[in-house]
Amino acid sequence: DLREAQAIIDLGFYLGFTNIVTYKSAVQVQEVLKWTKENYADKILFETDSPYLPPIHRRGEICYPKDVREVYKYQSLEK
Repeated sequence: DLREAQAIIDLGFYLGFTNIVTYKSAVQVQEVLKWTKENYADKILFETDSPYLPPIHRRGEICYPKDVREVYKYQSLEK
C-alpha cells in the first residue's frame, strides 16, 4: 500500500514493479505505481518474475526477461 511504499522509499530503497501491474485485479499495485511515478519517479525499477507471472495477455505461459518491456509499456500508458 502507499504507506508501506513511502516507508520503503524513506529507507532509501527503490520500488520494483513486475508484470503483476498489468493484471486487472492488481488495483493496489497500480495505485502505488501511479503514486510513485508522480512523487518518486527516480525510485522505480521495472522487473519480471521470470519464469513466472507473465503479462496479462499471456497469462498461463512462461515469462521471459524481455517481458519487462510490458511493465514499462503499461506504466507509460497509465493515466
